[in-house]
Amino acid sequence: MLQNYLRKRFISCNFLERDDFDIYAMTSSVRETIGDFDDFFMVDEDHLLLAVDYVSEEGISVDTYISITEKLIAKHALASEQEDLTETEGSEQSRVSAWIGIMDLKSGELFYVNAKADPPVIKKDGHIRFLEDGVDSVLQETEGFKEYCTKMNKGDRLFLYSGRAVNADNENYGGNRLLDRLDSLNADTDCKETVLAVRDDIKEFTGIGKQSDDLTLLAFDFAPKHKEKDIIERTFDATIDKLPEVIGFVEEQLELHDASMKVIMTISVALEEMFVNIAHYAYPDGPGKATIGVSFDGDNVSISLRDKGISFDPLAKEDPDVSAKAEDRQIGGLGIFMVKNSMDNCFYERRGDENYFVMTKRIR
Repeated sequence: MLQNYLRKRFISCNFLERDDFDIYAMTSSVRETIGDFDDFFMVDEDHLLLAVDYVSEEGISVDTYISITEKLIAKHALASEQEDLTETEGSEQSRVSAWIGIMDLKSGELFYVNAKADPPVIKKDGHIRFLEDGVDSVLQETEGFKEYCTKMNKGDRLFLYSGRAVNADNENYGGNRLLDRLDSLNADTDCKETVLAVRDDIKEFTGIGKQSDDLTLLAFDFAPKHKEKDIIERTFDATIDKLPEVIGFVEEQLELHDASMKVIMTISVALEEMFVNIAHYAYPDGPGKATIGVSFDGDNVSISLRDKGISFDPLAKEDPDVSAKAEDRQIGGLGIFMVKNSMDNCFYERRGDENYFVMTKRIR
């Protein structure tokens, strides 16, 4: 509910193309219904929201969580003008502990509120510590919680987490062990490798026993060294009869990277929608071309579609009212709505004379 309310109100971003930061997160649940989650999204071109949250009886209400987040966004990402908070039915019944931050990617300033959550770890200028309240300057009170600011320099790292890990002797994994593991990593270890290293260390500590608590890990590097990502591309005639070849090309790459059948089907349906749109509408004056690209970054895949047809931003179209009766709904728009809801992120921009659309999805 929180992700649907917050994330979809802001701009889309192809994170694989950003070279001013690196980010990677994972959540491992004990049950099908999970009580922890991580989130990150671009509020505008220069501000990144980071959050790790978990259900807690000692935490804050969901309405308060949303209010704090909106106040942080309104104060520090001035380009974003959002409507007032609307009440969410039943949200007062749920309580969460949360760490919420707004990263200014130009200035390096990190503004954050800790709402009864564990403090994250910061590695700053080569020195590692917990980012504790009171260490950095207090800015003001936000919904009864103190807002803080710290300055991150290029190469600094932030590590967010939630969950408890206990071994067979009922000993907690503990903050000191987390600090030691993070401090032991090489300087060129990227965010994905960092998250997986901590996950593996927790598994080693707990042993073969069953996981007892949900676990969320998120690593963020400010202005890391850029790593080139391999992109496999093929250009097709933008015609309906080429659809099977397009789907086959992408599915082959997904199978090579061990994507599950469910994920392959989800991506294929979304790809069909976007390619058919190009074939039908991009070139009203005659045949054209469409270039399909596939790139992988760990457990994430990025599918890009490029064409030189008429300018069209599929993400600018207003979402249809799916709660309305069938006879009252406007025709069209459901396909793109489905794509936006089935993919983790979607991104569009007009690059010169090309439409450039990217959708990303976690494959494992």
